[in-house]
Amino acid sequence: STLSPSSAASDVYKRQEVNNMAISKELMTTTLSIEVESGVDNKGNISYKKKNFSGIKGDATPEALATVADAIKLVLANQTRYTLVNEISMLEDNA
Repeated sequence: STLSPSSAASDVYKRQEVNNMAISKELMTTTLSIEVESGVDNKGNISYKKKNFSGIKGDATPEALATVADAIKLVLANQTRYTLVNEISMLEDNA
């Protein structure tokens, strides 16, 4: 039988509990993205592209990120939609 992804993940989690594995998560990179209008699709809906800003401090607060994003939006020619924060972390086995 084939396990569903959630069932398989649950089984892995249970095995980790039994083995008392110590897993940590280390933030590697943070990127700020702003969705900017890029045109209209074939159905007449507004389309967006992400403008990405890398080199963001890992300890930057949500308030600081919003302040920076709002300042950037002021100088962009096109309208914007969402502001996104993308974080990439590495899982490490500390056993």
